[in-house]
Amino acid sequence: MKGKGRRRTPLANIALLTVSLLVSFLILETGLRWYYYDRYGPYSLAISYALDHLINGPRPFGLSGLELNRTAWESSYTERGLQVPERGEPREGFWGYGIKPKDTACGPVGDLVCERRQVIPGLIEIDSRGFQHAGRLKDPSPHILIIGGSVAFGAYASGIDKTYFYRLAALLKPRFPDIGISVFGVGSALSSNDLAAFVLRGLDIRPDLVIFLNGLNDLVNPGGDDFKAYARRYLGNMEVAQHIAKQHNIPVVFALQPFLGEKKVKTRLEERILNLSVRKYEETVNPHYDRIRKGLKALADRSPSSFFIDCSGIFNDEKVTTFADQWHFSDPGHEILAAKLARDLLPVLEQITENP
Repeated sequence: MKGKGRRRTPLANIALLTVSLLVSFLILETGLRWYYYDRYGPYSLAISYALDHLINGPRPFGLSGLELNRTAWESSYTERGLQVPERGEPREGFWGYGIKPKDTACGPVGDLVCERRQVIPGLIEIDSRGFQHAGRLKDPSPHILIIGGSVAFGAYASGIDKTYFYRLAALLKPRFPDIGISVFGVGSALSSNDLAAFVLRGLDIRPDLVIFLNGLNDLVNPGGDDFKAYARRYLGNMEVAQHIAKQHNIPVVFALQPFLGEKKVKTRLEERILNLSVRKYEETVNPHYDRIRKGLKALADRSPSSFFIDCSGIFNDEKVTTFADQWHFSDPGHEILAAKLARDLLPVLEQITENP
């Protein structure tokens, strides 16, 4: 009778299991690095990206509301191999829950909505007149005024220093050391409010340049389906703003905000966002956003002191989740927007500073 072989000790079994798991992990990691490099570019840890998609990939079809918003916001970091910011939410909170209710009658006749004064260091710094600021505060030169809705406000960045306007000031500072940016952004605002803000608040600060960073709210915020009328009303308000700016010798830039509807590669989360936003989004909203784009370009072409910067497609080539909803985007998107604005604003600022 043959004797029994020597049994492995529990410690040896654990060591063997550990080695086996490590080898399996390395093989999986190597394969995933190859696969995801080919599709999305190099990531520091491909397996974290893969596991995120294995866990969350099937879920977008059941996600909605705040859960969808949060998941898309977080995925805009994890899918790029970035850490989700420690606070775990945008600087103003999801859906703006972290900021004070708006002042719905801050104008002289109640036709202007403003964000209320609020200071949360590193996150929110809104002054008593509803402005946020970046760059030089006292006697800035040039002084840029940006007006619009929540995208102009800098929503869904993780902190003030991650907002597009803060980054824009930093990108322009080497050429314009004394540059200052004032932002009057109001969540959910339509162009009628943007126009009132320009007249009732913007003219008072005597900017060297005004930028209207808007366009989408007028199409989707009314809640109806008369998109042709909404686009016409928006373009009419921008035409009035152009006339007022010209009367006050203020160059104007129409910057059409980033748009998910035309993003070439939409992730499952972004598809879910569109499906829950407007029925047949690409068929109904996209053509009218294009109409707005063409209308703004036509306005800019009419006057040597008017300019058009098309930011609508700046995320079109992003293959990973970028939008947290149909409007907003996190820090990586803010960085892309800042770079686009800086690049296109440089010749405009050169022109207006050389020929004041």
